[in-house]
Amino acid sequence: NGRGAEHSAGQLLMISTMVSALCSAAILTWNREILQLLFGRVEKSVMQACMTYPRISAYSFAALGIYNAGAAVCRSEGKTSVTLKIAVFSNIVNVAGNVKVPMNIRICTKFLNDLLTIIFTYQLLEILKRNGIPLQSEEFT
Repeated sequence: NGRGAEHSAGQLLMISTMVSALCSAAILTWNREILQLLFGRVEKSVMQACMTYPRISAYSFAALGIYNAGAAVCRSEGKTSVTLKIAVFSNIVNVAGNVKVPMNIRICTKFLNDLLTIIFTYQLLEILKRNGIPLQSEEFT
């Protein structure tokens, strides 16, 4: 039923957000240790450079978890064209943000892109809910 589908979608969103937030916390807390485990001993300047990308990327993990949960709900409803448009927009922003700019700017562009993507996905789910469009198709019940 529609109420159960809403509950399931809410659980998916909550679990995705929690798991991605835990992954972010792990990267932010043990970034150096994880890199040392993977690469061993390297020069201090190299390690500092290596620590930048995972640290900044970790901030977008929750955004990616939320987007993927929302996209999964939309795909299960057969609303794949909307998530496809969001993905195309997201890729255009990523490509535009990666043109001959320093790494820190690229990472910030990716983070901004991820935030915009979850905003669009969340708004889509709210519009569906507000218009009474069920989160579960009748053919699957």
